Amino acid sequence: MGQAYPHKVNVQYTIPELRSKYMMNLHNNGDRSECIVTVAGRIVSKRSAGCNLHFITIQGDMELVQIISAMKDFDDQNNFTNVHNQIKRGDIIGVTGYPSLSKSGEFSVCATHLKLLSTCFHMLPDDYFGLSDVEQRYRQRYLDFIVNRKNIDTFLQRSRIIKYIRSFFDNMNFV
Repeated sequence: MGQAYPHKVNVQYTIPELRSKYMMNLHNNGDRSECIVTVAGRIVSKRSAGCNLHFITIQGDMELVQIISAMKDFDDQNNFTNVHNQIKRGDIIGVTGYPSLSKSGEFSVCATHLKLLSTCFHMLPDDYFGLSDVEQRYRQRYLDFIVNRKNIDTFLQRSRIIKYIRSFFDNMNFV
């Protein structure tokens, strides 16, 4: 059966590192690298194209990557069905597979193994409706950051501006 929630997963790359390292080597749609990599992230969306093919988008380090999970690529056929029945939006998963370009040209990872690392007990608001209540957005800031990428970008921009102002005044010998 296996371990319910593994305490350690050997992640080789963060999603931005994976994208920068392997994107340059893939030129044509459908190209696939021969290196096996392991990444982890939170499921942002899950789409099914039949029972043998699933498209999962995961987010990690504020970047997204698509996971193409096909039964023909999986090591264990029974594990494929079990994992896809268990995972849902908001869960954190570990993915082992090959970096590739999909047929539409999107950078993806063709999964050979998926592992559920942590489940999401409360369903996340969907992308279409999101968090519409302003008070709830301020009370549950962590949830707002998971759902609304634009708000993370605003906070990062604000942080860069404050950092620049502080360094400017430090260089001018202001206290």
